This record gives sequence, structure tokens and C-alpha cells, in this order.
Amino acid sequence: MGAISVEDLQSEIANLRNRVDTLADRTPEKKPWYKEAATIISVAAFLFSFGTTLFSYKRANEQDIHNLKSELRGLLQRLVALPKENMEIYRKYGTDPSKVVLLAGYVNQENLLISKQASEIIKRLPNNEVSATDQYSVAMAFAASRNYSQAMTEMKNALAIASAASVLDDEVAALKTP
Repeated sequence: MGAISVEDLQSEIANLRNRVDTLADRTPEKKPWYKEAATIISVAAFLFSFGTTLFSYKRANEQDIHNLKSELRGLLQRLVALPKENMEIYRKYGTDPSKVVLLAGYVNQENLLISKQASEIIKRLPNNEVSATDQYSVAMAFAASRNYSQAMTEMKNALAIASAASVLDDEVAALKTP
């Protein structure tokens, strides 16, 4: 390699500067992020996904509440039927006390089990989804099984709901129960 003159270096530098200026003129100005189509599409997709997730969560929560209320309704219907079955046992087997005691014991066990299940479901439901009648029915079932402390708790809840909802019949029923 031979000696390079200063003039050659200066011309080479000038040439490089011209090329850089030309490239700088060719690059378009960068747009703000909110004016980029890809960014707008990404944000829209994210918002749509977030919205569907919220809707799905709300729908699942409503479905859970509906399922709990349906289960509670079935349990309460069974609780209402148990005293009738107990009376039928006394009527049918009244002459055989050992059968009456055995069968009435089974009815009482079922009553206690179902009333505990109903009480747990009521605790899981939002307050505005539980009626005083529901609470009152569970309280009466606990009382029938001689679980008086739980019966009093349920009765107080029934009275609170009836008072808050201004349902006179439910409030009177809760107040007159010993």
C-alpha cells in the first residue's frame, strides 16, 4: 500500500459525509406509536381479549350463583318433606317403638346433614341472593334436629334479612319463632 495524501483523505471523508446525508434524507420520519397500524391492531386485540376475559369471568360467576341457588332449592324442598316422612313413620309403625326410633333417627340424621349443607350453601351465596325464607327454613331444620345454637344463628340471619328487605311476613315468622 502506498502513501495516502491528505487531499485523498479529505475527498474520501467528503464522499462519506454525502452518503450519510443521502441516507439520512431517505429514512422516513418515525411516526408516534399511536399512529402505527401494527400498534393499533395489537392494542385493539389486547382490549378485545381483556374484555372477553372479563365477560367470561362475570358469566362464570353468575353461573356459579345460579347453580348454588338450584342446589339450595333442592335441599330446602327435601328439608320440608322430612317432617312429613317422620309423621308417616309414627303413623305407620306407631305400635312398634323400636322401628319408630330407628327410622326417626335416620330421618333426623338426614335432616341434620341436609340443614348443614344448606347452611354452607347460604354462606357461599351473596347476601342479596338469600331470602329470609331460606334462612328460616334452615333454622327450623336445625331446631328439629335439636341443634339450637345453629338454629338461633340462622334465625338471627333470617330476621336481619327480613328487616332489611322489609318483608313483613318473613319478619313476623322470624320474630314469633321461639
